[in-house]
Amino acid sequence: MDSTTGATRRVLKGHTGSVRAIAFSLDGATLASAADATVCLWEMPAATCSVSVCFGEPVTALAADSGAIAIALGREVCYLVTSDPPAR
Repeated sequence: MDSTTGATRRVLKGHTGSVRAIAFSLDGATLASAADATVCLWEMPAATCSVSVCFGEPVTALAADSGAIAIALGREVCYLVTSDPPAR
């Protein structure tokens, strides 16, 4: 949505249910979205779904970490790695 005009700028289509959570990677290159038990990783700015993962239970929250997206599932937290770890 355009913050000045309020007009919709882009709609990402890929989920069949209502989106319950979103999180951007720290570098802004990836957007994670969760609907029901499915998480999509969107490559930005092209807004293409590069990965779609279905879990056995509903996703309750998403959070970004350095190079990963944390996914809360009931009593568990899973990590989807979105980039290579920094060189040491």
